Amino acid sequence: MVGRGVASSYADGVLALCDAIFEAAWGEIANCILPFGAVRAVGIVGTAATSLQRQGKAVARGLLIREAALRPAHFERAVYFTPSRHFLSLAQPHDARRTADALSRLPGILRHAFLAGSDLVGPRDLVINGLVAFAERFATQVAAAKAKRIMHGSLTSSNLALDGRWLDFGATTCLPLDGFGDNSDHLPFWHEPDTVMQGVQELLFYAEKYIDGFRPGGSQAFNAMSSAYIARLSTETRDRLLLLTGLPRAVLHWMPADNAHANTLAGLIATMLHGGFKPPSDISDPVADSTVGAVCLILARYFQDPSCESRIAPYVMGRVGQDVLLKTYLNFIDQAVAVAAHRGLSPTDLLTAIRINALRFSRYPYFMYRPKLLRQIEECIGTSTCPESLRASVTRLLDTIHSLSGALLTDSEDLKLVLWSDEIESLRFNLETGEWQLAGAGTNTRFRTQNLAFRIESSHTGRQLCRHFGPSFLEFIV
Repeated sequence: MVGRGVASSYADGVLALCDAIFEAAWGEIANCILPFGAVRAVGIVGTAATSLQRQGKAVARGLLIREAALRPAHFERAVYFTPSRHFLSLAQPHDARRTADALSRLPGILRHAFLAGSDLVGPRDLVINGLVAFAERFATQVAAAKAKRIMHGSLTSSNLALDGRWLDFGATTCLPLDGFGDNSDHLPFWHEPDTVMQGVQELLFYAEKYIDGFRPGGSQAFNAMSSAYIARLSTETRDRLLLLTGLPRAVLHWMPADNAHANTLAGLIATMLHGGFKPPSDISDPVADSTVGAVCLILARYFQDPSCESRIAPYVMGRVGQDVLLKTYLNFIDQAVAVAAHRGLSPTDLLTAIRINALRFSRYPYFMYRPKLLRQIEECIGTSTCPESLRASVTRLLDTIHSLSGALLTDSEDLKLVLWSDEIESLRFNLETGEWQLAGAGTNTRFRTQNLAFRIESSHTGRQLCRHFGPSFLEFIV
């Protein structure tokens, strides 16, 4: 990009090596967590050059190679990127001609991406229906990210692939506390997706202007896209928030879609995520665990215990709020138990699964906090004495991050058999092999993290669960 009149970080394409590694790390995390994945980095090239980018200090520069991806912005006018005078002599099409040529290909691209097998033929029908599918995918991605408290930091039509994948993670972080941003200049956490639908509206404007045979009527078409986006966002957000309770996805899908208790519970969780239920005022840790995670874990452990209401009191202010939350949760669990029993899953198995999943989602994933991840990357670069050692360090870091994100934050698609045994002393996640390892008398079961389908045969239920981070293992102590 050789524009003039824009920030230098956009005009010269210079990228710090630590930023390239940060982008690659978040590409792995997002590709693991988001339903439609992310545009991953396939390579990082150290250029042996430096530039003044970090607090007046010279830092190493690099090139980042991503997977190929078309973005909505590729089909829009690039009005801010006028070539500088040094490039005016190069033979290049006028931006209007470039835009018209790109848009002439958009109907076929959208057919291939979203409408394979459809009998739609007109450019207008292909574009509108294709963009409706794009909006629905975007809503699904947003709902999954918000439930995990992931803030992209710069969601625009330039930072999304046309197939729904996210990319360009330079400002991405996981929020330290529910509903609170990172004090950046970007949109607040809950309004961040708004700019993408504005980009879709602009794309529709350019399609009407440049595509032959595309009849006017942008307002009606955009309303259809907005309606599809809002409907999908509402449904997906509800389901993603309910998964934070620890309920396996399979059981949630078995429950009626119009379940009143489920809808009420999702609304209460959303209130906590929005910061409506304030966490204790004495929390001083800038990366303290989330309110939602703490409450969902308390409910999963103690909802049958008389002490449950007093345990959630520090997080949910007011006896009325505590009473409503607990009663709603009890009704929700009772219905889930009944639905699961109808499918042959015992209450003991289901409640154990809920406790394990609630535990996984309860704690703050420190490795996803932007300042911490940047420090880790800078340490990798600083301790590497040659390209080979740097490559080994970065590979190990990316593998670790991918393993942790998969172990802690990926929703389980299938529920096989979940039983916890008093004989099992610990469950550890090995970062080197990508496997869970069980330690205990007569136990040698292993299973991969990709499916997270726990299979532990026993007739006993587990004791209380807690978690401990070690240097090499993520360990659950029972």
